[in-house]
Amino acid sequence: MEVAKINATVRQETGKRAVARLRTEGRVPGVMYGQGSQNARFTLDVLELQAHLRQHHRVFKVKLDGAEQAAYLQDVQYDCLTDEPLHVDFKRIDLNKPIDLVVEIVLLGHPVGLGKGGVLIRDRMEIEVSALPNAIPENLPIKIDHLDIGGRVLAKDLQLPAGVTLRLAPESTICHVTEARVEAASATPGEAAEPAKAADEKKDDKS
Repeated sequence: MEVAKINATVRQETGKRAVARLRTEGRVPGVMYGQGSQNARFTLDVLELQAHLRQHHRVFKVKLDGAEQAAYLQDVQYDCLTDEPLHVDFKRIDLNKPIDLVVEIVLLGHPVGLGKGGVLIRDRMEIEVSALPNAIPENLPIKIDHLDIGGRVLAKDLQLPAGVTLRLAPESTICHVTEARVEAASATPGEAAEPAKAADEKKDDKS
């Protein structure tokens, strides 16, 4: 993954009013933490941040107060109506040491078992890995067109890039194809009572 650069400005003011004013000025508040150092509060230009987000950048060199700090974009909070970023969290990292993170899995192909009445079950669409910051994959694709009914893909089947290792059991199931089962709907208590009632009435007519 590319190590991007982004410019940050130290943020002195806190509170809802100060944050609201920053956003009207086109700035996004953020915080950087980790590695035993104090939390650093800052703001970013919203257009610059959005450009990085569109390119799926996650590893940065953040230029703040005249110095650069390597950091991982841990979280972005968005406005639920406008989808604009409201706040960002950066975690300090060492570019030469692996970090733990979650990566999305992308399934490629159409399992052969689906044509035989099977159903694809997605057991795990994200996976925990450890990776060097410059080796973090955007996602992990895997082909599934060979899967027949009863077939499955395990974590150990993923093709991991150099510098990336699993952080869960290799036998963990990513997805599998199972036979479709249609269960007959059970009758409601009212429906079950009707035949019994009719039988009793018929018995009374004969007596």
